Amino acid sequence: KNRNQSEGGLIWLAQDSLRVSELTKAESLLSSAMDKHPLDYRVYVASGFLHIEKNDLSKAEYYFSEAYALAKTNVQKAFTLLLLSRLFWLVGNVDKAYEKIQRILSLNVDSIDAMYQDIVFKFHQDKEKLACQRLSKLIQEDREYFVAAMIDPDLAPFSHIIGNTLGIILDRAMQDAQSAMSDAENEYVLSKVALGKNDVNEIQLLRNKIDQ
Repeated sequence: KNRNQSEGGLIWLAQDSLRVSELTKAESLLSSAMDKHPLDYRVYVASGFLHIEKNDLSKAEYYFSEAYALAKTNVQKAFTLLLLSRLFWLVGNVDKAYEKIQRILSLNVDSIDAMYQDIVFKFHQDKEKLACQRLSKLIQEDREYFVAAMIDPDLAPFSHIIGNTLGIILDRAMQDAQSAMSDAENEYVLSKVALGKNDVNEIQLLRNKIDQ
């Protein structure tokens, strides 16, 4: 009942059409949506994706730029700038791609995606030491980026350097885990006499799981 009129509707239908490669239908829906909601940045985002599917990257850039111009919040602006950055990266305009990421970071939004992309650029700018430091810090904040850095094709040329960095992080995590386990084991020994049978059994199950 409280849903805004611009939510859902034609834009969502157009995105569904894009997912199943019904490009003509998607284009028709987006044209209608643009007539109804000419100031809704999401129509232009979806139109950008449509033109990527049509392999018209210059038109995609136009629509993503229009989306950025219509974005009302810094989060929306950051999202459209990420799209533009990726588009410029794909066409080989690295300077423009990098500039969009820097603009996101200047918006004071907590965009971990932009932080990661900045690290990718740092590697390609021959700033490996700084990039590794920032990558380590980022992984401390979000462990998913451990895997991302390991398999990202954009970082393939730096796999040896990144592998060393990830190895250090993994070794440190293992040492911390072993230290925590040792502390827990000592506490368990001291408190075992005060524990009931069910508690002892439950702790034993946890110890086995940790060992595995």
